[in-house]
Amino acid sequence: MADADLIVVGGGISGASLAYLCAKAGLSVTVLDSNKKMGGCLWTHKSKAGYWHELGAHTCYASYGETLKLIEELPDGLKSLVARQKAPMKLVEGGQIKSLFSQINIPSLLFNAVKLPFLNRDGKTVRQFWGQVVGANNWERVFSPVFAAVPSQPADDFPASMLFKSRKKRKDVPRSFTIENGLQALVLGLTNHPNINCITSTTVKSVTKDAAGNYVVATGESSFVSRLLALAVAPDSAANLLADVNPKLSKAIGCIETCKVETIGVVINSESTQLPNAAFFIPTNDSFRSCVTRDVYPHEKYRGFAFHLSPKVGDSDAIARIEEFLGVPRDKWLDVNRHQVVLPSPKLGHAEIVKIVDQLIAGSTIAITGNWFAGLAIEDCVQRSQSQADNLVNLFNEMSAPQNQSGSTDGK
Repeated sequence: MADADLIVVGGGISGASLAYLCAKAGLSVTVLDSNKKMGGCLWTHKSKAGYWHELGAHTCYASYGETLKLIEELPDGLKSLVARQKAPMKLVEGGQIKSLFSQINIPSLLFNAVKLPFLNRDGKTVRQFWGQVVGANNWERVFSPVFAAVPSQPADDFPASMLFKSRKKRKDVPRSFTIENGLQALVLGLTNHPNINCITSTTVKSVTKDAAGNYVVATGESSFVSRLLALAVAPDSAANLLADVNPKLSKAIGCIETCKVETIGVVINSESTQLPNAAFFIPTNDSFRSCVTRDVYPHEKYRGFAFHLSPKVGDSDAIARIEEFLGVPRDKWLDVNRHQVVLPSPKLGHAEIVKIVDQLIAGSTIAITGNWFAGLAIEDCVQRSQSQADNLVNLFNEMSAPQNQSGSTDGK
């Protein structure tokens, strides 16, 4: 007997939104996640004093239509939105903090930007497309590091179609916002559904099928059985888990490169640092790819900083650089915490891989979702999960419909 109608592996925004939509449709859902709580790339650290700051994604936008629909269904709805306040973006070059615009060649930018309406992103990398828009020199000196700050890795070779999409904006919400107590509250709210059973601090070791065609999802301690399966994990993990049940699908997903991003979060007293207020500090070459602050949601006593580290930076070196950057020694930090995620590193041809994946799961009892399909944004994740949830719910209803003597469902 199945433990649930659907097992979802991965409790980030992709897994949480898919689980919620299926649970809302009446399916019993079990969500398995290796972290101590649900969240994934939406990871909000809350100190003992109640001060929170983000270690992962940090902002939603009025153009996130499907995400906003989910927020509206939570108990506090749109009342939970907290508008983002304005703060500048700063570059860090040679240890010096500089304004973004002071480093841009404005004549070159204006000369090239007029091309934007006539350029096509299809088949171009981020560097190829945006380099034409801002000018080659501006790209190398300023915009390449800025774009790398978005996925916390070099984005030059990403498909241009996956970043900075144009979407219709809602007029009844702030242009950019978070949720009270941080964005992880969205994941926790979605998974707090009576039809969802969340099991954390458990790592899925394998996925197989039993004689009845059910999925058997094994962890180190136990196993779970379901009729339907959804994977909402990084592509390398998804490929490993699918190796036995669908080798072709596993091989296709395994073509997508990934990278690990280590984040160190620090909370300090506001008066202990001389750093100017900023939304981001983005180095052109440093121990960290970016430093995201909570300055856009100011607090009267504290400031929070999330340092997304460059690859192969050791812990002691990272701590020393953060001390230097903040101007605050480690023993004066009020809180320090860490989080690690695995992010996709898509290249040209990514859309063709996704097309193969979708062909291989079409009509099957497997759903695949995550931040590696149409884009990395929260809205991209939710839209993907929505389409996958629709497929699963329709399939579940077909499987559950009573059969007549000819073997077809009643009413057909």
